[in-house]
Amino acid sequence: MMEILKAFYGMPREEEEKEEGQLNSRGLWLLRVLSSESPASWRLDLHERYSLLGDVARGVSVNTSPDALLPLDRLRIRQESTYVTVQDESRDALSHLNIGQANILSVTSFLSGARIESYDLLFVPGTRDAAHVAPEVAGDAIRRIFHDRMNAIATGNARIALAASGLLRDRVASSDCLQLTDTYIERARAWDVETRIVRDGGLWTANDDPETLTTLAILYKASRHYTIGGVFPLSVWDKYFGGSDDEPHRLPPTSSVPASRTSGDDLAAELGGLSLSDDSQEIADLIFHFAIRLALEGYVDQCNSLLTSLFIISPNAMENLGAPCMRPIEFVWESFDARPAVPWNSPSREDLDQWDREYRNIHHLPPDEDREDILESIKLRISMSDDWLLTPYTLSGAVVMALDAGWNDQAREWILKLVQDAYEIDSNHVWASRIARWRPLAHFCKAGIVAEVTGRTPEQADHDAEAVKRAINSLRSSSTTSRTEQRESSVPRFADLAWDVLVPMLNVLKWEQHETLLKPPASSAAIRDAEERLGITLPEDYKQFLLVSNGIEFMPSIDAPGFRAIEALKWETAEELGLDEFRVDLGCKTDPGEYERLPKMARVLVISDDSEETVWFVDPATAREAIHVLRDEGRSDDVTGQPGWRAVFWANYLTELEWLPSFRGYMERLAEKAEKAK
Repeated sequence: MMEILKAFYGMPREEEEKEEGQLNSRGLWLLRVLSSESPASWRLDLHERYSLLGDVARGVSVNTSPDALLPLDRLRIRQESTYVTVQDESRDALSHLNIGQANILSVTSFLSGARIESYDLLFVPGTRDAAHVAPEVAGDAIRRIFHDRMNAIATGNARIALAASGLLRDRVASSDCLQLTDTYIERARAWDVETRIVRDGGLWTANDDPETLTTLAILYKASRHYTIGGVFPLSVWDKYFGGSDDEPHRLPPTSSVPASRTSGDDLAAELGGLSLSDDSQEIADLIFHFAIRLALEGYVDQCNSLLTSLFIISPNAMENLGAPCMRPIEFVWESFDARPAVPWNSPSREDLDQWDREYRNIHHLPPDEDREDILESIKLRISMSDDWLLTPYTLSGAVVMALDAGWNDQAREWILKLVQDAYEIDSNHVWASRIARWRPLAHFCKAGIVAEVTGRTPEQADHDAEAVKRAINSLRSSSTTSRTEQRESSVPRFADLAWDVLVPMLNVLKWEQHETLLKPPASSAAIRDAEERLGITLPEDYKQFLLVSNGIEFMPSIDAPGFRAIEALKWETAEELGLDEFRVDLGCKTDPGEYERLPKMARVLVISDDSEETVWFVDPATAREAIHVLRDEGRSDDVTGQPGWRAVFWANYLTELEWLPSFRGYMERLAEKAEKAK
């Protein structure tokens, strides 16, 4: 009689490494990504895929229900798998599973003939009758097959076999709909009876009702894109691992962020303390983002009146603000068909289409054939794990995908959450960066969904626009305000501070549960070892920081990333990070022809921790190449700067890179924000 054992699939690593476009995912998944347009492709074309992967194996029993293999249907590989049994290799015994001409092997045959290390997933489906399962025998076979680079999935009563293998000793597992004896209760770190699917590292456990099995396949597919955390759902993390320094980054609760509810009177008062000659960039920034918020609320005429007033006193304002502002407002004007006379040319439809594509690519939005699978995984991440970060897509990208798929009710639900968060945070840039930068969202907001949340009435919009216009018209460029004096006096103070004074100032930005942001200092020897390993000499200001704190924690209140320890530094390719669309323009304004001549981002040295915001260094050789191109185009040394390391800040909600003057300058900017946060 055949008993439940195992299932796994993958391909020999040597063959995998030869296939262009494949994703290794740190050795946990070796399926080929078949779409070259999107690194987030979920397409699993069976004919091409089977020819690449070779045998795909799934362990079964004569007592295995066909429904137990529902994940294979979702992955579209039921008849392309090789089925492994404990004893019997009879095809007739497994005919009820609808596996066609799939290969069937005994465990003994498989272990003697297969290269176990070349497989990545061990799938153990449950059986209809626990009496047919010998947990210790199955557990022994699982233990012989499993290796550190594998994932293992056990469903239904097969979770007992996984426990018998000893693999759950330090893991949390789902015991939903599972009867456990004391013997097996003690063989896991913990059993969670309330959660139907649990992932703890590479081990997945779940009940085996059909809905859960389908959900399991969706989540597993998502995990190969790093979109599912190492512990899932987050409620399991909170319950069993809470308080660890390795806690996943989450958005702070909106209730912890004071909302300023900026009105026109508030903005007018702020503008009254600024000088056009000294604060032109800040003035343009404040007015633009208030105007675009009015437009998203449905008040495009009031928006346009503010921008027209701004361009009268500062004709070059949009040039200074750049593409992160111009593209969103052009999308808004397109949606309302209300573009005013402004001091730059109207983009063509082709330009708008290109901008839309670029932003979708930055966030790895999928091709049409993959969209619904990804949307299903997003719904599960939200419902099961309260995960609203939705990396790499973001909540904004999820709304766009829902609109593309015709899921209008879902899109409305999610955009209400998006607008509510933006309203609570009320950051100056959030309306453009999270909403208007997405072309479909700019169009969606025309229906008035933003105003439903913010509550601004037409009368209030008129009042606010007039208040800001009066402030714009009263701006004068001659005086230096007290605010300017304060800023000028503060800059030298930060610039003169020693590193061991500057860095501890950031402690006010820490998570409440952390005692400090800082880490123990790096040794000079550790820095030298890293430089030798990387084949470089690191920037001096960065090394001085490491000698004070070898890395730093995430700073949630200002959305600033943490920094890695020196031992974690490594070269990464821009393609791996999804940054290969960017050119090394060093922050210079360029026309399309100039931009194409600049070098692409190649290898980069990421110094920040994994989060939405990233800081990295571009190596001196690439910077030197970019400087050469820019100088050939007539840029002066003052504009391009000198050869050397260049630091870059980027967030996945931005369309352009922010080139930092130096790492030290970035840290001084954080210190200034920390001082304001006290």
